[in-house]
Amino acid sequence: PAGGILFLLLEKEDAHVRFHAWQSIFFTAVFVILMMAIRLMEMLFGLLAGLLGSAIGDLDWLLFLASGSVLVICLVKAYQGEKWEIPFGLASFSGVGLGACDMSCESLSR
Repeated sequence: PAGGILFLLLEKEDAHVRFHAWQSIFFTAVFVILMMAIRLMEMLFGLLAGLLGSAIGDLDWLLFLASGSVLVICLVKAYQGEKWEIPFGLASFSGVGLGACDMSCESLSR
């Protein structure tokens, strides 16, 4: 999330840049939490049954490939100037008070 935080600090007015910075921060946070959960399940189930732990360990590769695909889509859409929101994106957090409220669809379409 360092890139997202950097762009939030540097860019105060461009809603398009701020939207993508917030989305980067949230996406990275969710990715890290899911990876930690998979690793924890892999350790726990690996102790109980080696094969089950190994199977769960393969989930991290799927998560890595999926997140890489989403990252490429986000990069292409941002480069094209489009707003493409990740399904768990800013609309989900609009009422949380994290500063995402100023990046609503209306402010981006102006």
